[in-house]
Parts: sequence; structure tokens; C-alpha cells
Amino acid sequence: MSTDSNDSKAPALEFRNVSRTYDKGKFTAVNDVSLTVEPAQIHALIGPNGAGKTTLVKMAASILDPTRGEVIVNGHNVTTQSQQARRDVGLALGGELGFYPRANAIKNLRFFANVAGIPAKNIPAETERVLEAVGLSQNGNQKVNSFSRGMVQRLHIARALLGHPALLVMDEPTNGLDPDIALSIRALLKDLANNGHAVFLTSHTMSEIEDVSHVISVIGAGRIHFTGGLTEVVNYAGVTATTTATIHAGDTEIVEALRSQPQVKELRQSPKGARWGLTVFWESGQTPAQIQAEVQRIFREHSIEIPNDLVTRQPTLEEAYLSLAGELKRT
Repeated sequence: MSTDSNDSKAPALEFRNVSRTYDKGKFTAVNDVSLTVEPAQIHALIGPNGAGKTTLVKMAASILDPTRGEVIVNGHNVTTQSQQARRDVGLALGGELGFYPRANAIKNLRFFANVAGIPAKNIPAETERVLEAVGLSQNGNQKVNSFSRGMVQRLHIARALLGHPALLVMDEPTNGLDPDIALSIRALLKDLANNGHAVFLTSHTMSEIEDVSHVISVIGAGRIHFTGGLTEVVNYAGVTATTTATIHAGDTEIVEALRSQPQVKELRQSPKGARWGLTVFWESGQTPAQIQAEVQRIFREHSIEIPNDLVTRQPTLEEAYLSLAGELKRT
């Protein structure tokens, strides 16, 4: 259960043409997926609900076998070498469950260390190490039922770290946490990667993915559509700039004028009090500054006051993802 393997250069995780079907092949959850997670890399998986993210997480954690293809963890096949593969995976699903609430953190971790097969003589030091790694070294004697949600999430990560796994698998690691606690978990994930751990995670929080990930895979309807860095994913979405503004609810004329522009990929409206929030996704060879000037011209042309909050800028990952959402659900 170590970050070292027979081949020190082996990827932490590989999906090789992996498919997973249910109901005797009538439903395909994952279809011919191939991706690689390298050591010291945070690899995020994004996609709509039902896209296959949870199925991939379960296969990476050796909870579920593929129907076809191979899942390899640190050089070990999860189907034919399941014991070795499981020793190299630390799984953190989060939530309130998974610990004995009336026992303290140390007792909980020592129990799970024993279950994981860590030699008894090493368990006290190993427990101390993982508590230190997640910033809970001062809370080891505290009962888990007195922990905050953020502390419980850190304890889940500490449990996943037992035994120095090569790969950490995390499903929505900051789901439901307060923003300040979520930021501390993000910082922890970065530290873990800097210390050599590979992290394979899912999240619906695009700002989180943008902040922590080295590589992002976009999944829809069980297929990987694209894998790359942040800039590459945004470019793949075809969105070169985003314009946001708040307009009066009755300004339908400007909405249609913007929607009719040939460089507009998509226009979205959302209620914002008595007004409307407007987001325009552009696929244009122009710079954001040039597009901003063009949008201002269109407002003036229709004799509508230019909103004070009108901004055109480079798109965020969330905006790029929103522009892809419809396509990912269909295909």
C-alpha cells in the first residue's frame, strides 16, 4: 500500500477502453472510456447527472468491475489483481456516514487501519501521520459526533490516506461545506498532489475544478468527449468570450438583437430581482475588448442605456461547461 509500484513510472490510474453495462447489457453506463491519471496529478471528471461519473469512481476504487476493458491502479488490474489494486486506492466519498460517532478520531482511524491490513506496530504512527496531514492532529481524542462537517470531511480524507495509497478517489469532496471550509479542503488536495499522490475526483463546483485540477475529462452519456487542461477544455467548448449584464425585463429588443449576432453560440437569461441577468457566449475571432465595443454599439443602436455591469471577458470553466451541457446530455 505504497505510492511506489513495481514500475515507479506506472500511471496511478488507467481506464483502457472500459465499458460498464447493466440489466444484461440493456443499459450502458460507461462506453469505451480511456483515460490516464498520472502520479502527483489532480484529474477531475465533469459532466451532467447520469453521465457515468459515479460508475467510473466505483471502478477506480475497485468497488465495481468493468464489463469490458481494463481498469489498472498503480500497475494492478482491478479485476484480476483486486487485492493489490485496493491497497493502492484511498476512497473518500464524504458525507456524515462511515465513522463510529461515539468513538474519537484516533480510535476510528486505528480501526480502519487494522481493517486495511496495516501491521499493528505501525498503526499508532500511521494514525498520527494522517491526522497531521489533514490538520486534525489536535483533535485526535475528540469524539467524531462533535466534529463539524468540515472536520468530518477531513477525517474521510485522513482515512483515505492510511497506508500511503498511490491514488485518492474522491466524489464531491466539498459538497455541502461552507465556502471557507471548502477552500481549506482544496488547499489540502493541492498539498496531497504536491506530495506525490494522484487524485481522481468528481465535482459539480466548476470553480473548484478550475482551482485544483491539472487535467479535466468531460463526460456525457457514458463517453469521454474531451480530456485536457483548463484552457484546452474551454477552447474545446468553442466559447472564446463571455458577456454578462443586467437588463430591464422589458428590454426584449436587445436580447433578440444580441441573439441574432452570427458569432453568438448561446444566450441565456435568468431572473435577477425585477430584472434579468444576461449571459452571452461568443465564438468569435475578436478579442473580449472588441466584442465589448460591439455590444455597446448594439445597445446604442437600439437606444437602450448601456448597463453599468456590462462586462466581456475570457470565459470561466463553468461558462464553458454550460455551453456544452445540452450536447453532453444528448450524446
